[in-house]
Amino acid sequence: MPDFFSEARLGRAYLETYYPSQFDEEAFHMALVAIDRQSRSGQSTLDVEAFSVQYRLAHAVVENASILFHLSSIASVVAKAWQGRRVSVLDVGGGPTLYQHIPISLIADVIIHAEPLEENRVEVLQYLRQEPGAYDWSAYFRAVGRYIKQGENFSVLSKKLTEISAAIPSGANLSLEGAWRILVTDLIGTRVIPCDAFSQDLELGTGTDVERVLRDTEVTEGASLVESNFLLESATDSIEEWQTGLDMLTRRVAPGGFLSMMAIRNARWYLSGNEKVPAVPVDEVFLQKELERRLFSLIQVRVLTGSDQKTFGYDGMVFVLARKNMP
Repeated sequence: MPDFFSEARLGRAYLETYYPSQFDEEAFHMALVAIDRQSRSGQSTLDVEAFSVQYRLAHAVVENASILFHLSSIASVVAKAWQGRRVSVLDVGGGPTLYQHIPISLIADVIIHAEPLEENRVEVLQYLRQEPGAYDWSAYFRAVGRYIKQGENFSVLSKKLTEISAAIPSGANLSLEGAWRILVTDLIGTRVIPCDAFSQDLELGTGTDVERVLRDTEVTEGASLVESNFLLESATDSIEEWQTGLDMLTRRVAPGGFLSMMAIRNARWYLSGNEKVPAVPVDEVFLQKELERRLFSLIQVRVLTGSDQKTFGYDGMVFVLARKNMP
């Protein structure tokens, strides 16, 4: 496993740098709706600076709303393509975050959160167990829920939200996001496990956690959806190791299944807390070529440009959804 999995990428420092637990939910919703509108108009590239000025939004709001837009979008695509079949999700390098599971939980049957760093796994487990001091993701549940209920292309996801709300017992002191959190907790269960994206079979050390969990959850031919969010490019500065990591990810996708990748764009470093962590510079053209070489067809490619590279180390983000070709 590369040495870039250092303390700079651990737990709370990373969360507080990129995913504040409290934010302006109205501004966040405005950004989601505007990004959705732009996407439906056929625009696949969004300039953060121009967008921020137009809607009077902070860069961080636009970036995080773009992330949640991508996650909601892929959940909708997978729901339609995998209709009637069991949906398994393997999140490789899930980090200390839970936001990525919020939209997909509405259609998933099982979610596996695989992460190399113990402190990151502890953050996730603290939240799932609702332990004192656990990070608070409530605002993200509320923001995604409001957006999905008002969106025009999320009928399957919206239906599931309605079912969750209807299942809350009358008089129970439980909000929709509280009930939704319970759903996410049940879908992940004990499947917060160690992994190494750069090793054979994704196993960390001599462990068999990945293979065991895949077998126990009957994900024998690969997962319906494999996710890799800001992982490979931020865990090494070697392009060869990056390509090895992509090989390991793509092997775990079921035939006809999906791979979702989010990556910081053109980064040679990124911030975690106050520390600059080295990275591999990637962009949308590079990602597309690498996935096509591995017999994946691109379903969606969205690009965020204009991020503050001097401050954060990257000039934008790339959001990719690809489908593994059938043999």
